[in-house]
Amino acid sequence: LCSEANHYLGVPTTRAASCITSSTRVTRDPFYTGANQEERCTVVSRVAQTFLRFGSLEIFKTEDPVTGRAGPSAGLALAQIDVGCGGPGVKRATKPFLASMLDFITTACYPAIAAKHPPGEDRYFALLSEISERTAVLV
Repeated sequence: LCSEANHYLGVPTTRAASCITSSTRVTRDPFYTGANQEERCTVVSRVAQTFLRFGSLEIFKTEDPVTGRAGPSAGLALAQIDVGCGGPGVKRATKPFLASMLDFITTACYPAIAAKHPPGEDRYFALLSEISERTAVLV
């Protein structure tokens, strides 16, 4: 309901296409206070221009000292991943996982930033600045 209300208020948001709740129980910490609670598992199918969201980058989150939870890819932000797509005789390239993800986000969703800044810290800072500014306008 919140995503629909935001949409009709003109707030950029994903749209909920369906919501299914099962009898399966999962442990959640809704306020990140360490006070875990069990609740029924719900899957919300969303419709958006892209699959990317803030949570896409939370996979690299290191362990939180309060909750003890970490992202599923904690410690892998600097892991080298294969970004090459060549055939025989073509050198394969690797780059840090997080950098590869940020470059994809910038190129796919913020082409003006990608055109102005080559891959690297300046590009990532420009991306962070743009996302922060857009988010602040919503608040």
